Amino acid sequence: MERLKTFIMTTLLVSFLTLSSFAIRIVIYFAKNKEFFMLESWQVPAVILLGLLTAISTTCLLFTKDTEHVKWNARIAWHFVICGILVMVFGKLFGWYEGIAGAVTMFVNYVVVYALVWIGNFFLTKKDERQINKALDDIRDEE
Repeated sequence: MERLKTFIMTTLLVSFLTLSSFAIRIVIYFAKNKEFFMLESWQVPAVILLGLLTAISTTCLLFTKDTEHVKWNARIAWHFVICGILVMVFGKLFGWYEGIAGAVTMFVNYVVVYALVWIGNFFLTKKDERQINKALDDIRDEE
């Protein structure tokens, strides 16, 4: 159940934050150039597909029984690299950036989104822990 919940939340967080970063870039572009542009309608499903693929990598790489600290850090590093490659490939395929400056901007967006997804999942996990601890305390109080 935890895997499914993480999968769904990661998909939603990545998709929402990626679309939000596009919205911010559109506003910045408009402020600089006084021209407005929109994402093509087919790009939204591409962002959701990106969210699904990163969620798959999250559940495959980070949900294992192995608790050794070195292996955990290596899995996080691989996860960061794999998700980064996905983002950059999707960005190139779907025209989300052009040239080196666009690629750098896209990578910075990726790092920010990656960090925010981790922070979001951290707080969701903490919320679950509090609910579990409260339920355990309630059980202890009944005994």
